[in-house]
Amino acid sequence: MSRFTVVFFGRFCGGEGHALDVPGDMMGLMRAVLCYHKVGLESVEGRWINVAPATLEKHIEFFLWRGYGVLPAARIFDQGVDRAISLTFDDAFTSMLENGMPVLERLKVPATIYAVSERVGLTADWEGCGGESLATWDQLREAQKAGMEIGNHTATHASFHKLDMAGQIAEIRKCHERLVEEGLNPETFCLPYGHYTLETSAAILDAGYRTGFTVEKRHIRSIDDACLLPRFAMSYGDSVMGLMYKLFIRPKISGHR
Repeated sequence: MSRFTVVFFGRFCGGEGHALDVPGDMMGLMRAVLCYHKVGLESVEGRWINVAPATLEKHIEFFLWRGYGVLPAARIFDQGVDRAISLTFDDAFTSMLENGMPVLERLKVPATIYAVSERVGLTADWEGCGGESLATWDQLREAQKAGMEIGNHTATHASFHKLDMAGQIAEIRKCHERLVEEGLNPETFCLPYGHYTLETSAAILDAGYRTGFTVEKRHIRSIDDACLLPRFAMSYGDSVMGLMYKLFIRPKISGHR
């Protein structure tokens, strides 16, 4: 198998040169969904579930530079798609709308922002969050006008590990109805915490969705359940080199490619 050394300079690596020896077949055909949350400076948003705007921009530019398509989440599992990514942003944090949207619009790429219907315009009150501000309905409608999907992230951000099938369906349907009532058009669903049970795929279908996402760390495969597609979670420390490791090196090592 051929190998080559990838070297990045300048804006991809903060001005420093970095080299990575990569097998030649590891950066070609693949489908992956990236999972982000907050977008902001560390001094304002901290590091937890946050990325800096400049880092988000470098991530997207890396894929555009290599000729990958950036597709809406609803299309990533389409037949014939074999070299593309999708960008998703869980919880619809205000920081994402204020700091992430300008990056997406500048680079002219779509994304899906997953909203928790009963907390829109309020704060994140679920496990792992500290009361961060969430986007308003007006902000979400403006994002949709700009070409983003506002997706379904349940009504209350409940863990599906704690719900039976009826409870899961109710969470999805309640969110969907409110999003539609507010003039939004959700096409895909995203599981809070990535949690699911043996009943979840059927629950998603019963609630009217054909595409759903977890946070399993691997590429999309043609044999995957369309309601339980994997995503790679991005973190504050993920430089482009860290992104490459998560998407191209670690899956190969772990056998999940």
